[in-house]
Amino acid sequence: MPAFITEKDGEFAQTMFHHPDTACYEQNLNSVIAKPAQDEKLDPREILKKPTYRIEGVAYDGGGHEVQRVEVSLDEGKTWLYACRTFPEKPIRHGNKFWTWCFWHVDVDSLYFTRAASIVVRAWNAFKNTQPEEPTWNLMGMMNNCWYRVKACDGPDHTILFRHPVDPEGDGGWMKPSTENQLAAVKQSSGVPDKQFTRQEIEKHDKKDDCWLVINNNVFDVTSVIDWHPGGPATLVANAGKLSVDVTSSFESIHDDYAHKKLAECAIGRVTDKAAKLMQEQAKGDAAEAAKSDPTKSEFLLQSKRWTPVKLINREKLSAVTFKYTFQYKEKGSDKKLGLGTCQHIEFGIHMLDKMLVRAYTPTRPILENEDDGTFELVLKTYFPDENQPGGAFSNLLYKLELGETVSVSGPSGDIIYKDSGKFNIEGKDRSFSKVNLILGGSGVTPGYQLLHRVLECKGDRTQIRVVDANKSEADILLKDEMDEMTKKHSDQFKVTHVVSHPKDPDHWAGETGHVNADILKKSCFAPGDDVVSLLCGPPAMIQKAVLPALVDWGFKEDENLYGF
Repeated sequence: MPAFITEKDGEFAQTMFHHPDTACYEQNLNSVIAKPAQDEKLDPREILKKPTYRIEGVAYDGGGHEVQRVEVSLDEGKTWLYACRTFPEKPIRHGNKFWTWCFWHVDVDSLYFTRAASIVVRAWNAFKNTQPEEPTWNLMGMMNNCWYRVKACDGPDHTILFRHPVDPEGDGGWMKPSTENQLAAVKQSSGVPDKQFTRQEIEKHDKKDDCWLVINNNVFDVTSVIDWHPGGPATLVANAGKLSVDVTSSFESIHDDYAHKKLAECAIGRVTDKAAKLMQEQAKGDAAEAAKSDPTKSEFLLQSKRWTPVKLINREKLSAVTFKYTFQYKEKGSDKKLGLGTCQHIEFGIHMLDKMLVRAYTPTRPILENEDDGTFELVLKTYFPDENQPGGAFSNLLYKLELGETVSVSGPSGDIIYKDSGKFNIEGKDRSFSKVNLILGGSGVTPGYQLLHRVLECKGDRTQIRVVDANKSEADILLKDEMDEMTKKHSDQFKVTHVVSHPKDPDHWAGETGHVNADILKKSCFAPGDDVVSLLCGPPAMIQKAVLPALVDWGFKEDENLYGF
């Protein structure tokens, strides 16, 4: 953003934000000092026992260009030392492009190092451009690549204390917010009431009918949003009453400007300084634990809060808009397992310029343990862009993904896990049902398909299942052949009703026509009872406006025998 724009709201700021001239298509040249680290304390007597001290860091340039030179100064740029660079063992991805940072280091005289008031680094790229000495302020804080300075201060017990420009986990950095940034922060937070809430107060509001979220240290009462939330109520309730930076990162990774504006309408106050500090300490502890753990030693691919790459090895076209994607996650000889419970989802992430795009999908294989061969499959509909809508972001990215390329996965997620013989764990509680209604729509068929496959392929599991599967046309029905085959083999245990709003050939369409309504549900599903549960997954408009009201009127009760995947 141009430096003269000092607030995010307002028509002109919004226009400039979406203007092509302000878009960033490449990162710019940058370098960072990693050692000595932020808040590191060094004893000069120990340093002087060795002839040199090694300063280390990383450097990067956009567009896959090589960082050709890195220089370090210990006298504020009067003289410069040449640093040694170390690149990855082989180029990343395309040809000879440099798609990742390089490591650099320089060994400096110990006496010279202990007397330095600061350490400065700058890099040069293939075009002989280098970094500017001072930053240029802009509202978004993006693309700043000035010299990186680490300042040496007097520490306790005659040590040298090193301070970086900013401290990601606190306020220990030497650089303070500019006047422009402080004004912008005030303007952006002006809509949030001044009332402060403690940890104990926030944690009480953790239910569907009393749901508070903490995002960016602001407190929001989103109880009124739950009934129409496009992602369903489960994701909101799962984070209700929690003080965790993960809630903020999860929200920002999947929500757009409209969601942020609607969220602002729910603001009721802020967390106390004590609560904010607690979240920082928890995040610091979680990061330390994650750093200690070795993901290669886990028997499962999926790990909470850790992203792991998986490789796309096959894409099969099932219809004009539906594709089956096969991902490989282990090599031959490995005994690693997927680690996904039946009805659970995998979190998929693709790195964008300014955030990570995250979506949850349910694999259609493997479901049984003996099907796990080191790969898993997704069946997805691609919402291509047209004159009426921009298309589905993640489905189009997967469609364009080249074979051999990777996406990141994490998990598992989902509050419903099927065990066996009608036994579920739902939102942490063990429940048993002998009859299951699955009301599904579009791509929402996949968690239901997992349950179907698990029940019908396990000998001795006599759980009865009724499915209502809604789509626009016959071509949109996912996994139809598989479900029809299940109906033939298990007609005494499983029945499916396909509902199509716009059949291509009405005269030869054997299923229901129109939209899911109370009459179709009562005709196709088990009636409410102590041993009956209804599980829902589909477009929000279908679930919230049609299915939920009809089932509640029929006698089903949310959070007792009525849940969403």
